[in-house]
Amino acid sequence: MDIAAGTFFIGGRLYGMGARTNGNGVSVPPNPGSTAQTCEVYLRINGDSIDFQCSPLGQSAPADAVVLCRLTIPAGNTAANDANLINVGLAYIGRYEIHFPVLLRRPPSTLVSLPVPLPNANWHIDLDVVEAQGASVGPEHLIVAARASNGFRLTLAHTADAVKVRYTVTHMGV
Repeated sequence: MDIAAGTFFIGGRLYGMGARTNGNGVSVPPNPGSTAQTCEVYLRINGDSIDFQCSPLGQSAPADAVVLCRLTIPAGNTAANDANLINVGLAYIGRYEIHFPVLLRRPPSTLVSLPVPLPNANWHIDLDVVEAQGASVGPEHLIVAARASNGFRLTLAHTADAVKVRYTVTHMGV
């Protein structure tokens, strides 16, 4: 499996990478077994180099990697009967930001569930950035949306990575 040259973001910074083609790409493991298996294709910083690798069957990429796609390899699929990976399913799960870092079209976000549902969505939230990789992040870089009585959506409008946030929700009617 090959990859074109480009830039990726990890650990709070951008890295440029040359193309990995013509046998310099990633090797997809065969699946001689009787059930379909999944694996993940990823990029990872390894000292002074960038690894482009595929996890073993049934395993995820390492925690410090940028996952690009998830492969579903059918039962009995090997290089002998599918050398060009025609029968392998590919689900792209990376984020593609064409204008990054000037514009984030799809900033990372997550749904946060409150431990106890409140009577309504009329609550106040205080955000405290505990840590982040890369540039300095403040509460002004966090967007709270989709407020409900049982949670909210938290979006990061910044180029930092691995941001950890502490939040306090206050509801005057409780």
